[in-house]
Amino acid sequence: MTSHTRLYGSIFVILSFLAGWALFFHYYPINRLISDFGITNMYVAAFVLAVIGGFSSLTGISLYAALIVLARGGVNPYILGTVAGLGIFISDSLFYAVAFRMRSFVIDSNGRFNRLFKHMWRWVYKTPSWLVFFFVYLYSAFAPIPNDILLAVLALSGYEYKEFAPFLFLGDITGMILLTTVAAASAM
Repeated sequence: MTSHTRLYGSIFVILSFLAGWALFFHYYPINRLISDFGITNMYVAAFVLAVIGGFSSLTGISLYAALIVLARGGVNPYILGTVAGLGIFISDSLFYAVAFRMRSFVIDSNGRFNRLFKHMWRWVYKTPSWLVFFFVYLYSAFAPIPNDILLAVLALSGYEYKEFAPFLFLGDITGMILLTTVAAASAM
């Protein structure tokens, strides 16, 4: 299979998934979905979606769309945001673990990237830790882009997970609560 065929196949699968997701909610309204499955099951579904959807940049869009629909459908936005934030934190932790394991492979396999990594390490370690922690919180709470970029930089630079994990946790919860409360408020 050529690289173009794989690329177009991947794009087709992603667009088909998004179209199917949109058609599902078009023909199965969110109010009926919530009444059929119950509020408690919606929290479980949001948690599972956050764990799965937060692990990849591509699936994050459908996660945010699902959370917005659930918040607009009447699910408590604070509980929904907290549950989704916990799920995102778990998926971010898994992504960091994978990126940290890949660190030695990436650094050793390509000598051309070693200069970039050395520059990144110097920048991260010259920056005061409180500033790094503050940036982790701000990025994970308010940046409209996935946390994968930040976590990859921290993992490849060898930054200890246990040092920044509490700030990542607070940022993920803040960001999801902010998303769900704004969505719920716009429904009124």
